[in-house]
Formats: sequence, C-alpha cells, structure tokens
Amino acid sequence: MDNAFKWSKGIVYCETRAINVPGEIRAGLVIKIADDGGGISPDQRRLVLQRGIRADEKMDGQGIGLCVANEIVERYAGTITISTGALGGAEISIEFPPIVNNLK
Repeated sequence: MDNAFKWSKGIVYCETRAINVPGEIRAGLVIKIADDGGGISPDQRRLVLQRGIRADEKMDGQGIGLCVANEIVERYAGTITISTGALGGAEISIEFPPIVNNLK
C-alpha cells in the first residue's frame, strides 16, 4: 500500500476476495493493490522482490518493503504477482491458497 500511494498519480485501488473451494478447512484469500502510476517494467518485476533492489531511485526507500512482504507471503504458502493493472500502473496481487481437507 505504501508503494502504491508513493507512486500513484492520485488513484490507488485495493480489492480483497475469498477463494472458496469444496472441503476447505480455511478459505484462501486474494489481495490486489493497484495504482495509476508509472508501473514496474516486466524485466524488473522479479527483481524488486529481492532485498535492496529498487525499480526507481526518485523516491526515498531502502528497497526492502516488497522483499519482506514476499518473505511473509511465502511463509504462508502464498504468492505475489506483479503486473500492469487496469489503472495503468503496477498491480500487486497476493494470493493465499485455501487449505483443503484431503483426509476424505
């Protein structure tokens, strides 16, 4: 969210939704954050998830926010995907899969 507000031209969008599947113990979750800023180029999308890597040096920052977020998300079996959103800027999608009871 901080990056979206930092880089937007004025519009930030956030969406959450549950992922429901039969037999789930816990529903999954999708969180999408998008802005109308300049976006993140395709060749930098995986790089910015690494510690100390920044897509742009114009704003203050240490290049650790997305890396720490990615480490937390991966710890809970989730994934982060970076793309270009409908607003024209970056869209960060975080997905935690549902936990399904496989004992049947």
